[in-house]
Amino acid sequence: LHFLKLDCGGFFPYHRDSFFPRGDFFCIFVPFFDGTKRDFVFLLGPDRIEMEPGRAYFVNTRMEHALFSFEANSVHLVLNVELTLKSVEQVCRRIFSR
Repeated sequence: LHFLKLDCGGFFPYHRDSFFPRGDFFCIFVPFFDGTKRDFVFLLGPDRIEMEPGRAYFVNTRMEHALFSFEANSVHLVLNVELTLKSVEQVCRRIFSR
C-alpha cells in the first residue's frame, strides 16, 4: 500500500512492476485528482486508460505502463496484492456486495 503524488508535469516513464519476484500480483489503483479525465493519463501498453477520480481499477502492472499528470496535487492510492484465489475472492466479494 502506498500513495503516489504527482504535481503538474509529473510522470513515471514506461516501466513494469515486479514487487513479488516469486509469484504474480495485481494492482488496485485509485486515482484522486480534481480535474477531468484529461488531466491524468495512465498508459497500459499502447492504450490510454481513462480513469475517473475515486474509482478503483484492477491493473496488471507487470505490463508496461506509464503515468502523467497535468495538474498539481494529483494523488493516487496504489495497492499491490499477491494474486491468489483467496485475495481475488475477497476483493470481488467486497466489490460486488455493494
